[in-house]
Parts: sequence; structure tokens; C-alpha cells
Amino acid sequence: MGAPMLDAGLRSLLAAALFVALLAAGQLARADPPVSPSASTPCLEAIVSPVSGYAECVNPRGAPVAPAPPRPPVERAPQTDSSETTVEPER
Repeated sequence: MGAPMLDAGLRSLLAAALFVALLAAGQLARADPPVSPSASTPCLEAIVSPVSGYAECVNPRGAPVAPAPPRPPVERAPQTDSSETTVEPER
């Protein structure tokens, strides 16, 4: 037994739907690509990506992010000799 034949109305409806889908795909292919922000557009809001660890601009998306300021030097508390520390017993 062969596959059931589609009636002419259904076949023309499917052909029209295929034509519209191909036409829409062609229009999308010809559309201009989205414009990315230029280098002169400053980043207003950036977040640090948990995946890459780098800052990414989210407003406007894709704008260049200024590098982070240098970290200040770490000031450490002076080391004390453990022999100088005395612990008095509680009374």
C-alpha cells in the first residue's frame, strides 16, 4: 500500500507556507547586521562574568570596558614574636 495522497487544497496550503517561510528566511539573511556600540560609546554599567572572570559591559551591551584601577599595596600588621606573648590564667 502506498502513502495516502494529499488533496490538492492541502498541498497548495503547504506549498504556500513553505514559500512564506523561504521568503522570510531570505529577508533575514539580507537584513543589516546589528550595530555594535562604537569605541566612543562609554560603558555605563559593567559586570564581572563568573565564567571568564573579566568585566563585560551590559549597558550598552558590548561597549569597551575600561581596565580596573591598580590595586593598592597590602599593608600588613607588624609581626610579633610568639615568645613575647603571654597568656595569663583566668582566676
